[in-house]
Amino acid sequence: MKWLALIALASVTVTGWAMRPVLSPPPPRVFEAQGTGQMRDQNEERIDKVLAIRGPGLGLQLRRQLAMAIAQESATARFDPMLVLAVIAVESEFQDSAVSVVGAKGLMQIRPTTLFFWAEHEGIRLSPKEIEADPALRVRLGIRYLKYLQQSFWGDLDYALMAYNAGPTRLFQLIKAKDTEQLRGYVTAVRRQYSALRHVNGEPDDWVFASREKRR
Repeated sequence: MKWLALIALASVTVTGWAMRPVLSPPPPRVFEAQGTGQMRDQNEERIDKVLAIRGPGLGLQLRRQLAMAIAQESATARFDPMLVLAVIAVESEFQDSAVSVVGAKGLMQIRPTTLFFWAEHEGIRLSPKEIEADPALRVRLGIRYLKYLQQSFWGDLDYALMAYNAGPTRLFQLIKAKDTEQLRGYVTAVRRQYSALRHVNGEPDDWVFASREKRR
């Protein structure tokens, strides 16, 4: 059964919101962005504008690295970059130094062991210390994980966010029990941040813009 593969866990990552297991990721692939260079530049400007306002403590150099990473990975994942920034806002409030009580770290609040596991399966041959020392790389891996969850849950972005927060195993159980509303709070928080961040760039805040993935 498809769900047997989903429930097979390789590691666990935790945020301040909840504990969530990591699934076996797709085959390794290189960092490659889709779309034109002009579009990527426009998205980097959108991202940097938000980071300058919401994360001034990150510094200019890191903001530029993050803007490029988020723009590239979002293009490949078919996410609006503002969605990624909304997740970061909820997870860490744009504080890369944030550490949860269970050891999740960084902007997207993922455990170091999980980052190393995910990096290995993405074909990134770096040590755990090297990965942990690279905030932009950690964000890239977080975006890929979120995309994998979306693909695993029929292209449904709300389900992907619930799984990112609570874990795919728990979400599957709640789907079977028809009781996913208890996880709705996290999705609502991300949606609220998404709306606010779209407004920073003078853009409409309709949730339909968050992902171009079609539900199956």
